[in-house]
Parts: sequence; structure tokens; C-alpha cells
Amino acid sequence: MDEKRLVDGATALAEKQSRVIKIEPAERPQNVRLRVAAYTRVSSDSEDQLNSFAAQNRYYTELISSKAEWRMVDIYADEGITGTSVTKRDDFQRMMADCRRGLIDQILVKSISRFARNTKDCLQNIRELKELGVNIRCSCGARVRTKKINQKWYWCCCNHEESHECQITPIPEIQVQKSFCRLYYKLKHQSIPILEQMLTNLQMIRNRRMLWSPDIVAQNKRISDLSSQNQTLAFLKQQGLVDPDIFIAKTNELTKQLRQVKLEKEKLMDAESDMTALQTQDLIDLLEGGPEFLDSFDAELFGELVEKIIIESNDSVRFCLKNGLELRESIERTVR
Repeated sequence: MDEKRLVDGATALAEKQSRVIKIEPAERPQNVRLRVAAYTRVSSDSEDQLNSFAAQNRYYTELISSKAEWRMVDIYADEGITGTSVTKRDDFQRMMADCRRGLIDQILVKSISRFARNTKDCLQNIRELKELGVNIRCSCGARVRTKKINQKWYWCCCNHEESHECQITPIPEIQVQKSFCRLYYKLKHQSIPILEQMLTNLQMIRNRRMLWSPDIVAQNKRISDLSSQNQTLAFLKQQGLVDPDIFIAKTNELTKQLRQVKLEKEKLMDAESDMTALQTQDLIDLLEGGPEFLDSFDAELFGELVEKIIIESNDSVRFCLKNGLELRESIERTVR
């Protein structure tokens, strides 16, 4: 019978440890690239907007590809879909789903307003992306993020937080909202006559430009020629020089052509419409139909009036309206 070998606890532990197999972790790449995506949206199906849509896709593809430290995830693009509700934009929803899966580190976007015209939706999206650790970079190059401090939301500049190059400290969201309420009162009670004069000037410039538009001139000539033929035909019939059946057939054909040319001219005029003038008229209508003042922030009205906001300093914010007009308003910070 073999003699049993007795060992103490330390020896047994040493023997047990000697049988442990150590698995080395997979080696991480030396240079981990930032996973970057872009989101684009246009709200019209006009040719100019479609060109802009294609240009945005081309721009972001070239931009991301040109950065050695970036790796392109995808270009998310919604075309010709209203920006009012995010639920109606398939590619936006696909982008948010990819962010939730941890596939995206940073999103490039022309303007924060591309996320949603409805400010409530926009802020919700920004906050969710913040919680997911996804940065947002606007076309100007500055990244925007919201941050919750002591149960309150603040607008923060990433440059300030990361490198302290920016002198703008976090601004309470409520102060930006109050600035908008003050701006709205000034627009409602002081700016409508100015906007109306601006609209008149824009319309005069458009009419003068269209008067000499080659396409409009050509259509006017066709209308004049067809009208002359119609008048000539009517004169010949009065003189008994045209068979009644031929007169009816020719008149019907000329009337059909004339209607078609007028429709083509109307389409040309619509295509040539100055978007700034249309947006200014919308702005006037909103102000005339809006409340006398805002006793609290109205996210829906903000989304209809404002394209984007620019924090200029610790004491100043610039509101960029839908028609391109930019107005500065003060930020009244609470003194502690």
C-alpha cells in the first residue's frame, strides 16, 4: 500500500496555484479611431433643396474620410420629410438606435435644429446622446452638450470643459429660455413694422430680378404669341373667312396651349420665389397671431421662430430666426 503523502496548507495552495492558466487579454490597437457619423436633413423636395441634400452628403463623406483619427460609421439622411416629429424620420431613428448600441462616438450635424424643429424633442435627443456618451459637433466645429448640475440643466461648451480655451462658463438652460421670452416680446411689440418693410423690399428685389429672367421672358413671349393667334382667329371668323368647325378646333387647341404655358410660368415663378421673403411672411403671421407676451417658455413657438442659437459670451446670446435675421439678447445670470 502506497504511503500517503501529507502536505500542509501552504504547499497545497502553492500546488493549486501552479495549475492556474493565465489568459492574456487581446492586444488593443495602438491608435483607436473615433467612430464618427453625420446626420443631414432637408425639409423640401424642391430641386435646390435636393442639391443641398446631395451636397451635405458629399461634404460629410469627404470630411470624415480626410481625418486619419476618424472612422466613418454612416451618413444618416432624411430627405423631404418634415422636421416636426422625429418619429417620421426613419434614418434619424436608425442613427439613435445605433447610438444606443454603442456604435457611434460622435455625430456631425449642420445645426442642432436638424435634430428636430420641436425644441422639446431636440433637447430630449441631446440629453439622451449625452447620457450615451455621444458628442455632437456642429458644422462650425464647436461641439455642444447639455449637462445636469445639481438637478438643473446647463448648456456647456466642450472646448471649455476639455481644454479651457473657451471663456464661456456653463449657462443655465432656464436663462436661455428667459432670453427668448424677452426677445419674443420685442419682436411682437416693436419689430413687426420693420419685418413688413423688410418683406416689401425683398418682394421688390424679387420682382425686378424676375422681370428680366430669361425663362420668364421666354414664357411671356409664348403667351403673347398664342394670345395674338387667338385674336387673329377670332377676327377671321368675324369676317367669315374661317370655317366654324376649323375655328372651334383651332380655338380649343390655342386655349389648351395657352393654359399650359401659363401653368409653366407659374411653376417657374414658384421656383424663383425668394425663400427669405416666404420665411419673413411666416414670421410676421406667427407674431401677429401669437400671444402678447410669454409668461413661460413656449418650446413650440421657439421651434417655429428660431433656427438656432449662438452663445456669444457669458452675458449674450444670438438668436438666428428662420428668415436669416439674427438678433442679440442678454443673458441675465443669477448672482450667487
